[in-house]
Amino acid sequence: MLGAFDMAFSDFRAVLSIDRDDFNSWLGLLSIYWQQKRYDLAIEAIDEAIRIQPQNGALYLTRGYVYRDKGDLDGAISDFDKAISVLPNYSYMLTDRCVLLSMVGRHAEGLASCEAAIAKWPDQAGGYFARGIVNLHMKRADDAIADFDKAIAIGSPAATTPASPLYGRGVAKRLKGDNAGGDADMAAAQAVDPLVVERMRKSGVKP
Repeated sequence: MLGAFDMAFSDFRAVLSIDRDDFNSWLGLLSIYWQQKRYDLAIEAIDEAIRIQPQNGALYLTRGYVYRDKGDLDGAISDFDKAISVLPNYSYMLTDRCVLLSMVGRHAEGLASCEAAIAKWPDQAGGYFARGIVNLHMKRADDAIADFDKAIAIGSPAATTPASPLYGRGVAKRLKGDNAGGDADMAAAQAVDPLVVERMRKSGVKP
């Protein structure tokens, strides 16, 4: 947590030299490698954690995020599918999966995943936010704005951060030609969360 990765790495490796099945040490190595963007090594570490706890759905979800950050979206989707099969009642798995599907051009499947999330959790922002992103990918600006407005109205942090749907709405407004309105939304979102641009870029949303 202090960023002393070399020291932490040595400690985790020392534990694993005694007990190769120490689950938390593999998660510790995963955290280090992931923060260092050494994605292949991060995947090797979480593979070991999955070997120890193969029924832990959160591990497949986490590995899916690592694959996403690596740029392997098909690998990410595969892991999200595994996670959903183990933990079907977590809404963000469906919503994040719908965004990934859209990012690889599988828009209809992405929308279906979003609709499934909205049907199960109509009072949560995540499904509307994710559907807004899919509509952005499909260049459906009005639909995207309506979805982002709904997510903003609900006001749930489930949409990554409260700033994310505001930023998405700004991008959608710019897509319609409303540059002033779009810029205002995007600036307001960045004032709330300076990292919102990076977060949204991971979902395929760019200014």
